[in-house]
Amino acid sequence: MTSTLPAPATARAPRPVGTVLVTGAASGLGRAIARAVAAAGGRPLLLDRVPVEPGPELGDAPSTAVDLADGRGSEAAIGELLAASGASTPSSPRPERTAAAPSPTSPPRSGSAWSA
Repeated sequence: MTSTLPAPATARAPRPVGTVLVTGAASGLGRAIARAVAAAGGRPLLLDRVPVEPGPELGDAPSTAVDLADGRGSEAAIGELLAASGASTPSSPRPERTAAAPSPTSPPRSGSAWSA
């Protein structure tokens, strides 16, 4: 017996790409994601342990070198990238959003700007 699948629902228009924090942006998959974000009209913010070489495909995307294992250094670097891009920071969410509840698998650190 042969069956047919129902017709797919009407396709939704893709959502616009906003500001995207890309780790590992100096090479490989991270670099490919940064290029894809920029090509889709988004604004990639680039992080890596080594300096990210700018390229025409990334436009004027801000970047910084930081070891993500360094918590305080990472928070500072991400804050600087957000400030450079004009994006909102986790401690000052956009007006239409509220702070998310902490994840049950990773409780917030006391005194962290990332705490809910």
